[in-house]
Amino acid sequence: LVEAVREGVEVAGGDGGVEVMLGVEEHVVGNPIDPAAALSAGGEFGVVGMLVIEGWSEDRALALTAAAEGDSEHTIARSILRTATERGLSIPRASDFEAIKGRGVRATLEGHEIHVGGPRLIEALGVQLPEPLRQFEQQASRKGQSVVVLFHDRAPVAALALADLGDAA
Repeated sequence: LVEAVREGVEVAGGDGGVEVMLGVEEHVVGNPIDPAAALSAGGEFGVVGMLVIEGWSEDRALALTAAAEGDSEHTIARSILRTATERGLSIPRASDFEAIKGRGVRATLEGHEIHVGGPRLIEALGVQLPEPLRQFEQQASRKGQSVVVLFHDRAPVAALALADLGDAA
């Protein structure tokens, strides 16, 4: 199933099982398979790549992303938090956490509005990714990786690629 997704087949779970759709739209970012399904198959999902804009460090971006995702129970959120913890990063405390169904999360951190999410969040915020982040997410997507973007006061500042760590080697 994972290989089919990598080859461009969109897979969606439903009450009746798995639905497979051919002809994936070009604007889809990341791996359309649910990461939780990959985990249930025994894989370990995690951060496999990151790109930040000028003026940001990977550690700062990862710590803020982990802080914003801290109250979420989603597979991606847990993976980001685990990666930040493994790197020994100090994770600040976020407030006003809000899960935005099907889009991502929003939180307040150090007086700034933080959003973390994928293509539907990008669309909802009405922003364009800077060219380097856009290219990063396209390359990661071609590898079958899921991509989330960190927004600081609605400006995209980092993109994180996530995948099954066993497949990332």
